[in-house]
Amino acid sequence: MKAIATAERRIDDSSQQWKELVYWHRRCAALPNFACNCVCTECIFLEIKFGCGRCGIIVREGYRCEEHSVITEDGYILRLQRIPNDGRSSRSGQKLPVLLQHGLLQSASDWVLNSRNHSLGFILADAGFDVWLSNVRGNVYSRRHVSFHPKSQEFWAFTIDQMANYDLPAIINFVLNETSAPSLHYAGHSQGTTIGFILFSERPTWSAAKVKTFHAFAPVVYLGNTKSALRHPMIEMVGGYEFMPSTRFMKWLGGKLCTGKTAFLCQNALFLFVGCDFLNFNMTRLPVYMAHTPSGTSVSNIMHFSQMIQKGEFKKFDYGSHENKKLYNQPESPTYNVGNMLVPVVLYWGGNDVFTVESDIMRLSKELKSTLSIHYYHDSDHVDFVWGTNMADGAYRRMLELELIIICLNLLAKYSKIRQLACAIILFIIYRLGSVLSIVVLSKQNGVKIWLRGLVYLLHVVVVFCFYSLSIIFVLVCSCHKGAVTQMEHFILKTDINRSSIVIFIAHYFVD
Repeated sequence: MKAIATAERRIDDSSQQWKELVYWHRRCAALPNFACNCVCTECIFLEIKFGCGRCGIIVREGYRCEEHSVITEDGYILRLQRIPNDGRSSRSGQKLPVLLQHGLLQSASDWVLNSRNHSLGFILADAGFDVWLSNVRGNVYSRRHVSFHPKSQEFWAFTIDQMANYDLPAIINFVLNETSAPSLHYAGHSQGTTIGFILFSERPTWSAAKVKTFHAFAPVVYLGNTKSALRHPMIEMVGGYEFMPSTRFMKWLGGKLCTGKTAFLCQNALFLFVGCDFLNFNMTRLPVYMAHTPSGTSVSNIMHFSQMIQKGEFKKFDYGSHENKKLYNQPESPTYNVGNMLVPVVLYWGGNDVFTVESDIMRLSKELKSTLSIHYYHDSDHVDFVWGTNMADGAYRRMLELELIIICLNLLAKYSKIRQLACAIILFIIYRLGSVLSIVVLSKQNGVKIWLRGLVYLLHVVVVFCFYSLSIIFVLVCSCHKGAVTQMEHFILKTDINRSSIVIFIAHYFVD
């Protein structure tokens, strides 16, 4: 509230609009369950005028935040935000890094724009993971280069090809070096999945050694059947090299148009590109989203997506036959083969998504050979996977449960028979996650012995008869540990993920 008062004093007395915004912020702060569901109290609207970037939102939600810079092989300076592991996951210091990669025209901020119970970045942090939020070249947080000025043509000569070949490997290596972890878990949304599919298919062995799982939210690979407004080839009309940058004017415009009676204009414009979902879209937070989106990219990058739409294929950027021969030694740009991927991938997609539609998702799933599971949300659109109110108990919960399986399988391969049995029971408790196929793939990847895999299968067979009794017994056994009950209650209250909270807590206890 002190920051609100400070900001209010800075607002000109003649500005009735800003006074009204502060008034609503006071209501949000006074009523935690109020419909607006505030995040970063002094920053939601006031950021448009005073700024609250990078770590501001994270710190004001009560989390620690670190900022890091990564220099790519071709000289781009990328900014990363980190919500550090505060010790919940392991008393022995073991870290579980998770890298979150934003989508097209977005930034790392989009993972933390909702309340702490609905933002994936905060949910993972509460679950004890070491959360890293990355920004690719050209967005609002990564507009620096060792040689090129951001106003130069050379700076903006990039597409998703360069993001995948330079940005993502540099970020992954940096995270692993900082955490001393052997591998990490990767989650991408929209463009974040695109660069993941490119890197993991072009460098399959390297990726499989460094990336444990790949969670693809609204995956963008094939766009031949897209219904988004982006399917119309209008990019040729755009001048310059930078596309939709994040500027003070854009933030002001978003705050001006996306509130009150004109808010529907912003909403409908957004729905033209990503799909319509009134049910899971929190209109009161629209100015928050628009203050951070768009975050900018290059015109060349948008042209690359336009080529993917027009050709219906997953290819490298087409420079024209003459330049293609110089770069690729062939007149046509090469095709990416996602079938080469070795990293286990989980697909999440929505029925209201007009950008990446069912036919294109099914084509992708057929070509992938390392798919663990596919999760469909019939009432979700493209941006619901970062902004939607239904994801905490949907896609995010599935992601947490799958990560729990991986933790348990690691224990099955390393620890005593008692702990192996305990983790097998955890797998049994969360059997609803998906098919036995997921367990098989992950078991083989983690080198679990045949008899242990057989035990998991057996537990699946008797699930109907033993579910409640085993879960109760297991929780009671865990509660014998001094302070475990209190810790569990605190953990569940803080994360609000219900069943997932309990089993994740148990898993973290056994990792120690």
